[in-house]
Amino acid sequence: MKLALATAAAIALAPAALSAATLTVTDVTGEWIALDGTPASPDGLGTSAVSWGTPWNGGPQSGYEFEGATSTANLPNTDFVMGIFTHNNNTITAGTSITGATLRVAFSFFIDTAPGDIITRIAEFRFDHNETPNGAEPCADGGANGAGVNVNGCADEVTVRTNPNYREAFEIEGVRYVFDVTGFQVGSSFWTTERRSNATQLTGRFTEEANLAPAPIPLPAAGWMLLAALGAAGAAGFRRRGA
Repeated sequence: MKLALATAAAIALAPAALSAATLTVTDVTGEWIALDGTPASPDGLGTSAVSWGTPWNGGPQSGYEFEGATSTANLPNTDFVMGIFTHNNNTITAGTSITGATLRVAFSFFIDTAPGDIITRIAEFRFDHNETPNGAEPCADGGANGAGVNVNGCADEVTVRTNPNYREAFEIEGVRYVFDVTGFQVGSSFWTTERRSNATQLTGRFTEEANLAPAPIPLPAAGWMLLAALGAAGAAGFRRRGA
């Protein structure tokens, strides 16, 4: 199933904003390129969905998925979703899980009405995975077994070890705009309920510079790499073509 991301928030903007530049993000894709640890029966490397582990009592394996947005057009001063990360947290035998995984995300974007000037970027997000004992009391998050996020046994912990922030600025008709990829929205840790699919978002923001918050600080080894641009766009910015 592909994500179809709406731009309904743009309708609420004042009419004067409708003449502002538009950022269109296209073709967000993800592939899992590495699994850490010694998981049992790993499957799906090189694709958008991986699974691992010896299923408990005939159930399915656990796994990670990433579903990228096919396209989203965004007016300034808006947040938007670039993709969804899901942990399919199924019960598996102790000692058969991963300890981490690496997701490579690629996306392309263009500013305003210049789809020939496409810029492409790629990043690698690294996840730590803590497969906790389901029967512990209390659970690893400090909560009671059988309640809240631990309702089906102790929740597992997913941490985005490398969650890079990315920022690129453009000037169009004398106005400066900034595009931020703000990362996976998991906080310090993402506690995932057993026997459920637990999802979180990869988000971005397109902002007129006058309304800009302080710049995010990229983590070391964030892994952003410039790919070949398909048009005449520069790495730091470009001006829209003349009419």
